Amino acid sequence: MRQYRNPTGLVVYPGLFRVSRVMPTSAATIQHILNEWTLYVKPEQSRRALANILGNGLLTAEGETHRRQRKVLTPAFATSYIRDNMPIFSAKAADLVDVLKKELPNQSTNGVEVFGFLSRATLDIIGSAGYHIFLITYSF
Repeated sequence: MRQYRNPTGLVVYPGLFRVSRVMPTSAATIQHILNEWTLYVKPEQSRRALANILGNGLLTAEGETHRRQRKVLTPAFATSYIRDNMPIFSAKAADLVDVLKKELPNQSTNGVEVFGFLSRATLDIIGSAGYHIFLITYSF
């Protein structure tokens, strides 16, 4: 980064199959890209590849569809919801620590592979927090 940093806040580097990739390197450049979302769209090939893996959703949507989906999801990330779910996050983090402690005696010389554990913990948190929000929203 120090060697290639330039005043534009962008670094261009070769990607797969000699496709140029652009990486923003300054806060101002990132803010511009995020604010001018209509100017910067994902390449069709990348969008299709993401859709095959993740399905059609927020990460693969562009333009008005993306804005509408983001608007629908925004309340779930409000400060009050996050604050209400902190006990769930803390409890699941403690569970993850317990699981990893049990895994330590079995570790190899390369360490403990945590990706699977983190993936399961993430899904567990999403499921528990989603259920909590559902109960609050639709309490009978």
